[in-house]
Amino acid sequence: MDESVRESSRAREENQTKLPKMAAKTALCQPYAKKLSLWSELRLELTFGLSLECGEVWRLMGFYGNPEERYREGLWELLKHLSHDQTVPWFVVGDFSEITNSFEKKGGRLRAERQMDAFHSTLEFCNLNDVGFIGRWFTWERGRFAHTNIRERLDRSVATLEWMNLFPSFQVEHLSHSFSDHCPLLLDTLRGMRNEKCNKENLFRFEAK
Repeated sequence: MDESVRESSRAREENQTKLPKMAAKTALCQPYAKKLSLWSELRLELTFGLSLECGEVWRLMGFYGNPEERYREGLWELLKHLSHDQTVPWFVVGDFSEITNSFEKKGGRLRAERQMDAFHSTLEFCNLNDVGFIGRWFTWERGRFAHTNIRERLDRSVATLEWMNLFPSFQVEHLSHSFSDHCPLLLDTLRGMRNEKCNKENLFRFEAK
C-alpha cells in the first residue's frame, strides 16, 4: 500500500470521532441470499460477500468519502487498491463526498475541475460504472433559503459490468427523507434475479442512509 493510502489511513484515525461507523449508521442490509459474509471492514469501507442459491457470488461495498478535500486523493488510492480483487461482480454504494460533473451540483461555489476529474478517473480505473437511479436527482442538501441552498449528488451507486450482467433488471432508488441532509439509496435486485439459474426468492435489498 503506497504513501497516499497510508496518509488516508492516518487521516481516518485523526478524524475517527467525526466519521460515522459504516455498519452502525450508514447501511441497513436485508439479505435474502443463501449466505452473507463480512469480507473487510475499515472506517470508510465495509465489504460483504454474498452467495446466491444459484451458486453466484458477488461483492457489496459501502464506501464513505472524507468531506475534507485534502484527504480525497488518499481515498481514491484506497479505492483503487481495493479494486485489485475483481474476481467476482462488484457493487459499491455510499457517500463519496464528490461529484463527477458540474451539473451534479446546484448553488454554492463551483467545484474544481481537477477534483471531479480525479474522482471520474478513479471510477474508470476501478471499472466502476454509474448504474443510474430513479427518484430525486440530488442526494444531499443544505440551506433553507434560496440564496443559501446547496444541493449535490454526493451519494451514488457504481458497479462493474459483471455485476450489471448478473442483475440485468436491478433498480436503485433515491428515497425521500426528513431525518438527514443525505437521502437514502435503495438497491433492489428482485427483477434481476429472473433468469434460468436464480429466482425471485433470492431478493436482496440494500439501503444506504
